[in-house]
Amino acid sequence: MRTAPAEAVGRAVFGESNHPQLEACFRAAQASFPNLYPDYAPRIERHIRQLVPLKLTTVATIGDGALEAAGNLVEAVAATTREFNELGAADMMAGMLAQATRKAGMFERWFGGSAGHVDYRAALGALKQSLGFFPRRTEELAAKVRHAEENLVVVLAALSAVSDVVRAPDDAGVERTLFDRRNIVGQAVQQIRMQPAQLRGLDERVTDLLSRADHLMNVVLPAALAARPQR
Repeated sequence: MRTAPAEAVGRAVFGESNHPQLEACFRAAQASFPNLYPDYAPRIERHIRQLVPLKLTTVATIGDGALEAAGNLVEAVAATTREFNELGAADMMAGMLAQATRKAGMFERWFGGSAGHVDYRAALGALKQSLGFFPRRTEELAAKVRHAEENLVVVLAALSAVSDVVRAPDDAGVERTLFDRRNIVGQAVQQIRMQPAQLRGLDERVTDLLSRADHLMNVVLPAALAARPQR
């Protein structure tokens, strides 16, 4: 029994089309995205088939889901970074150290009063717990960012191929929309590709602060408190 060639299977899955520019678009996508094409050819070609022949409604909306998901992730990364900054962990630790190492004032020396006792170990433990939330969040976001980039690049490959090959001399509007859509998706790809570095930077800051908190809790503050004069 003879088996159908892979190309024929692909055509059966995605439907036969007699549009003369489809094959040229497939070749253009493969030439422009050689590393992407072997694994994602079916998805890229599916988008190309959606685009060709050019229809304004399809061109203007293709990749909407991928764009929305990527935009939401960029906002989520920014919100996580903002939440980390608002925690003020470095300032909090600096304040604890200053409080523990400050010299007693005249009132305290004379009357044995205190400006307020701080349980440094409990405070630092709570701070470490808050910091420990971020690595889990950044790991989840990084996985979602990789998936979002993949979806966007697949759409971009299809848009780039079609905009390189297909022309609509009788409809300048749809052709302009095609180029605009390619630019929008291309900018979204650039933006989503910036997020892994942002997340790695956040992870590095969290790791540094966790190390500093351990050092402060177990070495610096015990020594500082032990050195204070006993009443």
